[in-house]
Amino acid sequence: MKEYSKTFCVYPWIQQQTTPGGRVNFCCISYYTSVTDDEGKPFELDKNSFSEAWNVNYMKDIRKKMMNGEAVKGCETCYKQENMGKRSYRQMHNQEWSDKLGSRYLEKLVEKSAKNDFVVDTPPAYLDLRLGNLCNLKCRMCNPHNSVQIYKEWERLDKENDGQYTEFWKERGHSFGGCGPWYESETFWSGVEEYIPHLKKVYMTGGEPTLIEGNYRFLKKCIEMGYASKIELFFNINFTQLKDSFLDQLNDFKWVSINASLDGINTTNEYIRPPSRWNICDQNFRKAASWGLKNFSLGISPVVQIYNILNMVELCEYAEEVMLENKVEILVDFLFCFSPSFLDIAILPDNVKLRALEKLEEFKPRSLSYNGKGHQLFFMKDGIDSMITRLRQTMGQENPKQMLDFVQYTKTLDVQRKQSFSEAFPELNGLLLEAGYDVASSRGLFKNSNSQLIEARP
Repeated sequence: MKEYSKTFCVYPWIQQQTTPGGRVNFCCISYYTSVTDDEGKPFELDKNSFSEAWNVNYMKDIRKKMMNGEAVKGCETCYKQENMGKRSYRQMHNQEWSDKLGSRYLEKLVEKSAKNDFVVDTPPAYLDLRLGNLCNLKCRMCNPHNSVQIYKEWERLDKENDGQYTEFWKERGHSFGGCGPWYESETFWSGVEEYIPHLKKVYMTGGEPTLIEGNYRFLKKCIEMGYASKIELFFNINFTQLKDSFLDQLNDFKWVSINASLDGINTTNEYIRPPSRWNICDQNFRKAASWGLKNFSLGISPVVQIYNILNMVELCEYAEEVMLENKVEILVDFLFCFSPSFLDIAILPDNVKLRALEKLEEFKPRSLSYNGKGHQLFFMKDGIDSMITRLRQTMGQENPKQMLDFVQYTKTLDVQRKQSFSEAFPELNGLLLEAGYDVASSRGLFKNSNSQLIEARP
């Protein structure tokens, strides 16, 4: 389809998303935004229907800005991805939905809305369902809005530290928040059922989608209404379990894509995503790779962050090993951690970036996936190239203040979770020590703006 501008994305014309807290958003990577009514109040899905939020001024304004090439609040991740040379979600989604619905159909939809005050008179074809924050893991780059385990931990840490943990996060633009049972509301479910006949694709995550009962209710309803065979499903799951009740319903759908939320192998994944156990995740992932279903594709979506930047090649090698064993293609799509900013690889000292670059460059010529062809294999090359670009673009941009936040955060969770950064990442720990950051001791060191070593806060 036409690229109407450099900020144009088809999502506001075809998609709606539920947040784990029960609000409506226009995109899953639009952090800290939610669709508001014309009085500026967020829509609450236990009280309001999806359709009420579809053509409010908030949505019409986003559509207009995108047509005019203006920056949209919440779209910063795509702008950053494109700046580092990675194919952004915006670009991928524009292509995906041109293929699914046809370029001409989408152009007519967009241009018709532009002539009608940016109202879209057809229901969304894509629904992103996040039915609460029920999850069994406490991933280090995650937050209470997406994991009830983290919510409980944050409350406990805040109480033990006289409110200092809350202040630590407030300074960085985050806040605490629980998720009530909004997803049990009949108002919500009646709105979902109205959408089912129009849906072409549904994305389910959480929380952990295999644990969320509402997802099973939704899948069953699609089957009962006779529309499952017309709907594609896309899941991100952590592979700590594969429930038969989950797998049994998938065969009725047009296509099923499952991406594994794995951030490394062995201790790397266990450290970042506790209390997962690698032997279980590995066993379940290999089982999925051996299914051989005609309507199924498998992927891995690692979040690139400080903790795993020196271990990404190991994960790529693992993916290639499983591919060869099962004669299947596995999509490896690298996501970049921009929030919280103290886990962003951009803030690292140059000696760590140079070592990461060395490993990635060494892997490129011997990687079958990097040098292969095909839709699935493209993502591996795109991810590695964008990691390399990100590392090179940010050389000389070490951020001592944010590195101190990284040290504080890591120490706090290591004590709370009885983990050890230095044992999990001996090479990274050594390089950070060389640069003046003592992550493992009870009190760390960081560099101030004059590159002097000064003692960190406990």
